[in-house]
Amino acid sequence: MKALWENLFKNWNKQESLTKAVLKQIPVFHELSDKQIHEIENLCHKRRYKQGETVFKRLAPGEGMFIILSGAIEIFTEDNNDNKKTLAILNNGEFFGELSLLDSDTR
Repeated sequence: MKALWENLFKNWNKQESLTKAVLKQIPVFHELSDKQIHEIENLCHKRRYKQGETVFKRLAPGEGMFIILSGAIEIFTEDNNDNKKTLAILNNGEFFGELSLLDSDTR
């Protein structure tokens, strides 16, 4: 039974550690204690996105900060002719949307 329990939560603990490590890298969180980082980590909602799924759209209100635990995200814009221009590609350990922690302006 112990082995089953450990296997069920093995990956969850790794994700928790990665989340905490990334939070500590974010400038606004640099001065926080481990306890405060842990409290912020507990507020995090983990979600998986499918390849090609839209995370947010231009001019939408900021809904939160996103931390990439695994995979990558392409941030792009499209012109009136649906021509896509890549603005950035973010990978594991990177984050975006941190300004939504301060206000609810559009993206």
